[in-house]
Amino acid sequence: MPPLLSAQHPMVTSAFPPACGMIYIVLSLALSAYYAVLVTQHLANDLWWPNFNATGAHSYLVDMINMELLHAIRVGGVDFAAFDPALALPQDYSRVDTANPISTTYNRALLYSQRFDFDNIIPTLRVPFAGIVVRFTQYCWVDFNQTWETAHTDARQARCNQRYASNGAVYWETSLRNVKWAAFQRAFGGAEGAFTITIANAILKHPLGSSYLKYLSQCNGNVPVADEAAYWRAHNISFFQLGFENYFSVGIVDTVNVVNALGLQQSLTIKQVDAKTRGSGWTTMLMSWGVGNDLAILSSNGHSMIRGDPANLQFSPACTSQAMVDNGECAHTIDEMYGYDDSYPVVNATHASIGPYGSVDLMLMALPIEVSAAVTSWQALVTAEILRGGAFYSAMQDQALNDPAWLDPVPREWTNPNWLYMGGDPTCPTRSPVPFVQSSWAFDVSCDFQSPLELPVSKLQSSCDTVRSLYVGTFRHL
Repeated sequence: MPPLLSAQHPMVTSAFPPACGMIYIVLSLALSAYYAVLVTQHLANDLWWPNFNATGAHSYLVDMINMELLHAIRVGGVDFAAFDPALALPQDYSRVDTANPISTTYNRALLYSQRFDFDNIIPTLRVPFAGIVVRFTQYCWVDFNQTWETAHTDARQARCNQRYASNGAVYWETSLRNVKWAAFQRAFGGAEGAFTITIANAILKHPLGSSYLKYLSQCNGNVPVADEAAYWRAHNISFFQLGFENYFSVGIVDTVNVVNALGLQQSLTIKQVDAKTRGSGWTTMLMSWGVGNDLAILSSNGHSMIRGDPANLQFSPACTSQAMVDNGECAHTIDEMYGYDDSYPVVNATHASIGPYGSVDLMLMALPIEVSAAVTSWQALVTAEILRGGAFYSAMQDQALNDPAWLDPVPREWTNPNWLYMGGDPTCPTRSPVPFVQSSWAFDVSCDFQSPLELPVSKLQSSCDTVRSLYVGTFRHL
């Protein structure tokens, strides 16, 4: 039987599937490229925000937050209302060299505004024990019960009783409860230690002195912050305010966390200023030379800070010779150390109206909330008017108005060509007289350089003054 022949079936082929595959690949690549172009602006930064560059939106965000934080110090809160016209700023953010100005007073204002926040203050007292000697305050008492007085003069002790009893910064106890006692004693204790000579020896003469020092040592900076704050309040301590000084230039690092719609978070630094000491620029030393100098100078002469102790400086004879100083029989006051007497006009005026050098309280007072609110409201009104355009917008955009105007605010009664001026700054008592009114006291004042008193006025300030003068003139003619 012949073999069976199998049927040959030809395979049917088509170009359609490969073409579809090629089209799919090309479209995928094209769409991927298009998507990459589409999200390029979003991927330019870690927040996926389009157009969020360093000189544009980023710079504006930094300026806006800094402005609101400065406002928050004054009124106690920040409110970023979306698209609020008041948040617009008169700055050109299209430039590549857009600068972010930082307030020169913000750091100090923030530091001194925290006086009611015990939860933040108490941990700062638990820094290494050396922090005690660079803490700028003039103590009034050792203990919360006011058993041992420590003010330098009778007049200042009276001020303590009248004004400062609720200020925790004028009590040694707020610091001594929060130091590591053993380390503190190694530095300032012992028979020859500054704390022993100036404070502890006098306390130990009191029937309760030994038990009081033992109680301080047991605190050892270990009391929970909430309990420590409650203890302060139980003794009617309601705030903690250090004295104003210009030895330290306050440093700060301010950051904000920005969260986008996807929940991605990015930390942005909005300001960073390094802390530094001002060396010879420390002019407020004449008002109060600090705890460290008190401890060093008094202990070197065997004097006590405790006012009731016979070793207190008030019971020492006046220094009539250098030999008395060398033998530890007396101690110079600041006036005597620097040779200040009433032959200096500024010294004479300071003694007559303020008091002796070395015992002057400098306190940074907060700006009244009403003033801050008025300035903020005016700024919002001006900004809203600028955004409307028109003549007001053109006037405010005038380059001549962008630079501050410098005014001479000297009263007309003071302008006499035959007069010489000494200045009104008690921290610069030995300035030479000059034929112009000097600049007033400032944090960064230089006693060696004297410049005429000038006041910079911004276009925002000048617009407020213009409107005020128009209304005053209108009222006068009603």
